[in-house]
This record gives sequence, structure tokens and C-alpha cells, in this order.
Amino acid sequence: MLEIRCTVTSVPSRYCSARAKVNKGGRPVSTNPRKLISLRLPTDVIDRWKATGAGWQTRMAERLSKVR
Repeated sequence: MLEIRCTVTSVPSRYCSARAKVNKGGRPVSTNPRKLISLRLPTDVIDRWKATGAGWQTRMAERLSKVR
């Protein structure tokens, strides 16, 4: 997409500067977005989850999503 900007209204549009909008990338939009919340848990509970290694937050989220 191209954005045309004129700083002076008396200048014909053919002399306006054109700037392209650049897509800077980043993460793709998730089909199942997460919502940020604040949750207070006992320290020992967090320590046990962290002790399971990398990905502990994902595993915790999966476990919580199974509780109904």
C-alpha cells in the first residue's frame, strides 16, 4: 500500500512525496489468542512447575485448560 502525503496544499499532487508502508514482520496472528491475567500462586507451586524444565508455562496452561 502506498501513502501519499502533501505538506503544502498549493502544490500539485504529482509533486507530493510517496512513502510505502513497510510490513515489519513479527509473529503471525494467532487463531487462538491468549489473554494476559495476573494470578497469585504459592511459591512452592511455581517452583515445582519450573523444576519440570523449559515450557513449564505452556504445560501449566494445558493442564488448566483440561480442568472443567
